[in-house]
Amino acid sequence: MSIRWLVCGFVMALVFSACSGGDSDSGDGGGGPAVDDDSVDDDVATDDDSATDDDSADDDEADDDTWPPLPDDDIDDDSDDDTGDDDSVPVECEASIVREPYLQWVTTDSVRVRWRTDEPGYSLVRWGVEDRAEETMLSNDLVRKHEMVITGLDPRTVYPYRVESCGVESTTEDFITAPDDPSEPFTFAVWGDTQDNPDIHEQVAAAAYDWDPDFALHVGDLVGSGWRPGDYDNEFFGPAKQFLQSTPFFPAMGNHDGNSPFYFDSFYQPGSWGYYSFTYGNTFFVALNTTWIYIPGSEQYRWFVDQLESDAARDADWIIVYAHHPPYSEGWVGYDGEPMVRMFLVPLFEEYGVDIYFSGHTHNYERGTKNGVTYIISGGGGGGLDTWARDYDHVEVWAGVHHFTGVTVDGPTIDIEAWDIDDNLVDSYQITK
Repeated sequence: MSIRWLVCGFVMALVFSACSGGDSDSGDGGGGPAVDDDSVDDDVATDDDSATDDDSADDDEADDDTWPPLPDDDIDDDSDDDTGDDDSVPVECEASIVREPYLQWVTTDSVRVRWRTDEPGYSLVRWGVEDRAEETMLSNDLVRKHEMVITGLDPRTVYPYRVESCGVESTTEDFITAPDDPSEPFTFAVWGDTQDNPDIHEQVAAAAYDWDPDFALHVGDLVGSGWRPGDYDNEFFGPAKQFLQSTPFFPAMGNHDGNSPFYFDSFYQPGSWGYYSFTYGNTFFVALNTTWIYIPGSEQYRWFVDQLESDAARDADWIIVYAHHPPYSEGWVGYDGEPMVRMFLVPLFEEYGVDIYFSGHTHNYERGTKNGVTYIISGGGGGGLDTWARDYDHVEVWAGVHHFTGVTVDGPTIDIEAWDIDDNLVDSYQITK
């Protein structure tokens, strides 16, 4: 690592703090690493089914892939029930579910189910399909933060499920596993910037729930401040609980999320710094963390190039990238898009044939295509709306509305629809190969 790159990294960290920390309706936010409190939760960075950095090439980069710290103040790490580990019968306990179950990292044969309780309790999940006996998974380790990984599922199958802790059951909802046939159509929803207005976020999530996608992407700024732990339940999990209980969810980091340990404690993501990739059907997805360093030579930049050059990307019909900051924006006075996204990421999008880049940060809907890449801002999830400020030749649609974007992938065709909270169609667009 040359002195030039070390200086560059330091300068870029300062630039990110100054340029990316703001938001269209608030001057706070923007993160950087916190001091590790040695409370690392071992349920992250352990999945080996995605092409994430194995740290073998690292890199003298100020250890940007070894953080974040994950607080364990809601986990009873020494709470073994001392009953002989009989996991066939739940142990006695008293707890209530305070964060309803939510789904993550769905594959063709598995899904992760998470929930929280106010006191330590056992973890029990039940699932099944029609004409089959109900299956259960039980852990008598008494914890507040619960995670169960259901495996052995069938591809493209709808499963009803519910969770239980200390005799308290959640409602029953359905999820669907990923298809193993790349030609099979699927749907997903996209939105972001859900911070500060839980009533609006609840309406956006309800509209997306009615649209019934197979999974969802979030383009960042889930909450007003990632460093206020109560924001996650008040502004994100609470308003969207029905949607999240039925729809596997893949978030990206926003500046308001602030690279906070509470963000990483809430979501399963392989890797360390909030960037990861996965394949669903015939499409390769990459989530980037544009609140962290991605200049050429940085760990994230090299990782992204590796993803774009991977077999997973080459074998996919579509490449979709999502992150918080847009390269171009018509809808925010004083902000025309993120200059470093334009400088460092857009050339990679164009070189490697990225089809769509989803982002947020500005609180509106925008869609346009430039040099073969379709850029969509879907930042209308709850934050105060922005007003139109400038014109880009390639941007075809701008709308200052609270909304979500629904995407249908069907072989060589992608259909894009944006819907507002009053069930009005904001945009409809098709991409074909």
